[in-house]
Amino acid sequence: MAAPPTATAALRSLAARELSAADLLEGLLRRIDEQSQLGCYVHVDAEGARRAARAADDARAAGDDRPLLGLPIIVKDLLDVAGMPTTACSRRWSHVPGGDAACVRSLRAAGAVIVGKGHTNEWAFGIDGANPWRLPCRNPHDPDRLPGGSSSGPAVAVAAGLALGGVGTDTSGSLRIPAALCGIVSVRATPGRVPMDGVLALAPSYDIAGPMAADAADAALLLTAMTIPGTAPAAPPPRRIALVTTLTDDAAPEVAERVRATAAALGADEIALPGLARAHEVHPTIQLYEAARITAARGVDHDDLAPDVAQRIAIGARVTDDQYLQARAERVAIARAVLDALDRYDVLLAPASPIVAPPRDLADVRTPLLQCVVPLSQVPVPVVTTPLPGPGLPIGAQVIGRPGSDEALLAFSERVRRP
Repeated sequence: MAAPPTATAALRSLAARELSAADLLEGLLRRIDEQSQLGCYVHVDAEGARRAARAADDARAAGDDRPLLGLPIIVKDLLDVAGMPTTACSRRWSHVPGGDAACVRSLRAAGAVIVGKGHTNEWAFGIDGANPWRLPCRNPHDPDRLPGGSSSGPAVAVAAGLALGGVGTDTSGSLRIPAALCGIVSVRATPGRVPMDGVLALAPSYDIAGPMAADAADAALLLTAMTIPGTAPAAPPPRRIALVTTLTDDAAPEVAERVRATAAALGADEIALPGLARAHEVHPTIQLYEAARITAARGVDHDDLAPDVAQRIAIGARVTDDQYLQARAERVAIARAVLDALDRYDVLLAPASPIVAPPRDLADVRTPLLQCVVPLSQVPVPVVTTPLPGPGLPIGAQVIGRPGSDEALLAFSERVRRP
């Protein structure tokens, strides 16, 4: 039997007893071994996953119908998983946690099988998916191109069919960029929806965990399982739509044209939010300040860090408390502009990345890859990234909605994907 293309399809086959969780897992483990050159897994717990898959089959035979029963998933190497090392893909730092991160615990409670840990930029401090301490993580659409980061491992695994769902984190765009470059769906959830206990922080005031999946239906299944009970208010279906021209006008022509064509097919208005440009100064001040202090608290030796990471940490250590507090105040003003726009529109659209997946040897990819995502990191709203239809390398759009509209955005994102 061919591998199911989506989590929803796999769960349907499992429920119908057309496929066992054990057989589903064995096929996946075989593909992981065959495609190891993609470098998306940094740790595979084959025996632990086998035990969990057999237990899922026994539970289903006894009448268990949990929503993710037997579904194999990957989690970014920032999230604690009992019995697996958490390393943040760093050079030497590592710990083996005694328990799962809260969201991993919830996924297991829903029946998911945790297969292993996914590749990330060191300490999640990067947007390209590059890490000098690990084998290269490669874009499955073209291995000579970058997958995006820092949630590169889960994105590549899901895109390549080496997991049927994943969990990543997003500080500056770390869910959204790899989803866009690899052609999958991700959810930067409304802050507070997904618990962060047991997730290594980079910049706590920005960090959000969320699902990565083949399509919106799969992402909704994972998000529901990860969500703190009582934090998912009902939201009306989106009707009023606007394209954020500020984030679209400077994108590469192939990206801008496809995003504009999608917006036009959806009957979207256009809106300019020029104040978003200020985010590119505000964001690093806050992020680097918080990251430097967290790294110091962990006792990480700067000599053990990759040069680019060590340089950014050193810059963050020089940011003063006053500069940090001023940046936090400016962040509120940037967020207010987007929230005001969401008073007039149900959904805002923008490119996720202004470029397609860049070649691995391209000199400066950090600036363009951050261009469209950093402004929206300032805003406490959900952002779904979804691939757009069309030939060639994947192009992704950000679908932005009001706080708490995560599920409505996911449903709407299918219209964006197939306008």
